[in-house]
Amino acid sequence: MGEENLGFIAIMENFNLERVSLMAGALEMMHVCLAESIDWDHTRQTFGQPLIRHQVIRHKIADMSARIYAVEAYLNQICWSVNSGDMPVAEICKANIFCD
Repeated sequence: MGEENLGFIAIMENFNLERVSLMAGALEMMHVCLAESIDWDHTRQTFGQPLIRHQVIRHKIADMSARIYAVEAYLNQICWSVNSGDMPVAEICKANIFCD
């Protein structure tokens, strides 16, 4: 169970790993949303052509993709640190901001 009067600290340390797992789940949902958006953009017609043919839509997809890969790189770095025995609390908290 742990040492007496240190339960709160154990719970707080556990929250860090929960945040990492929530980021991984959010990252997967980001990938799904990007794929669904691209599929929709290929099928939806506006002004006589598929939505994907509009430059502004392609820019939005590129922005989504860049943000997703940035979160993925950040998460990989955090997981590497955790596996090395470190608990980068500040990095975990900062990375969660990008998963909104």
